[in-house]
Amino acid sequence: MTMLRSTRDLNTPKDAQTVLADMIWRTARDSSVREREAIAVVVMRRARDSATPNLDKAVFEACRAIAPLTPQRSLAPVHGFENLAPIDERNKACCARIARRAVMGVLDDLTNGATHYHFESVCPAWSRGRMPCAWVGVRLFYKLEA
Repeated sequence: MTMLRSTRDLNTPKDAQTVLADMIWRTARDSSVREREAIAVVVMRRARDSATPNLDKAVFEACRAIAPLTPQRSLAPVHGFENLAPIDERNKACCARIARRAVMGVLDDLTNGATHYHFESVCPAWSRGRMPCAWVGVRLFYKLEA
C-alpha cells in the first residue's frame, strides 16, 4: 500500500478573504488605504453580482478578471532596500484588514457603485465615451451595465 498523495490533495483552497487580500496587496500595495478599499469594494460587488453561489469561488473569479487589468508590481528586491520587510508586513496586514471588512460587507462604497476601474494614466477601450462615477487616488472607477 502506497502512502503517497497527489499534489492536488496537498493544496488547501483559499477563502475569499485570503484571495482578496492577496489581490489587493499585489495590485495596490503602494496605494493609499482609500484606493485599496475602493478596489476591494469593486471586487466584492462583482463577486456578489456573479451567478456563482459560492462566495469563495466568486471572489476568486472576480479577482482573476480584474488582476490582468492592473499592472503587477515587481516582486524582486530593490538593491539597498532589503530592510523594508517590516513595512511590507504592515502592508500585508492592512490588506488583510481591508479584505476582512470587504467580505463582511462593512466597507463604505467610495466608488458610487462601480464595477470596473483603471489607472488615470491609461485609457482602455471599454472606458472610451463613458463618464467615471468616482476618482480615488490614481484610479478612475466606472459603473458598467451588465
